[in-house]
Amino acid sequence: HGIFFGENTIKRFSNTRNTVTLFPHTSSTFFMHPNNPGLYGVECRTTVHYAAGMRQLYRVRFCPGKSKKQ
Repeated sequence: HGIFFGENTIKRFSNTRNTVTLFPHTSSTFFMHPNNPGLYGVECRTTVHYAAGMRQLYRVRFCPGKSKKQ
């Protein structure tokens, strides 16, 4: 499965990207520091899975007073 995170990047090991590949019955840990406020999709890039509904929305909100650097 190619899991796509719209408009924000994720970091896994030393790689930064917007898509991570997972095999069935596996999991992975990655980190996201979203810095683009808005409503975005997280979705499977496998066509039949996307068509069957393997997608969701996530919202990124601006937090006043929070540092953009971490």
